[in-house]
Amino acid sequence: MTLRDSTQANITAYKIGLWSAMLLAVETIAFGISLLIPTADNAAYLASFLIAPSFVVLMVAIHYSAPPDKKVWSHLGISFAIIYAVLGAFNYYVQLTVVRTNSLGVSQDLLQLFAFTPGSIMFAQDMLGYSFLCLATLIAAPVFTGDRLATWIKWSFVIHGLVLFVPLVFPALSFSQDATGDEIGILANLFWCILFAPIALLLAVYFRRLIRHQ
Repeated sequence: MTLRDSTQANITAYKIGLWSAMLLAVETIAFGISLLIPTADNAAYLASFLIAPSFVVLMVAIHYSAPPDKKVWSHLGISFAIIYAVLGAFNYYVQLTVVRTNSLGVSQDLLQLFAFTPGSIMFAQDMLGYSFLCLATLIAAPVFTGDRLATWIKWSFVIHGLVLFVPLVFPALSFSQDATGDEIGILANLFWCILFAPIALLLAVYFRRLIRHQ
């Protein structure tokens, strides 16, 4: 590969990173807004479903922008991001299709096992998926070194990664199916949106800067 080909490949990766970061920010904000609307469950599931592949694409772009001696961390980040995406996307697809339509007409007791409620199989799977999402950002944090923007992203990744402990413990907490339990879940998700959306925006600025410097 010539230097010109290498430069063009870098620009392509940076552009993919820019657009996936912007898309991820929009999807995260849309998810946050949907949480505030009682009848917008489908919108919340759809936004969450779209976040999963967008994050994987973003992690791949980060890998291609990483210095050679840091690529092992970005590669590990991709690996964990894929695990998150598979677990998360499958859950939201099940919610939007099987649970919402119940086309087989199964009993509500059986359906509740797959509904997105604390104590269900799909809820535990979702928490496991978000654990891998947090682990992906934590393990990829060393990629970002240098100026102030990179430092901001690095520590944002670390802080987000430390939230890993919440999804792991959350299924063990006995939240009842009442207004209090729902409110706690909404607040937890809103906290995640407030934390994650700025990270996506910082990455958009990061990739925009890389494009300009080529």
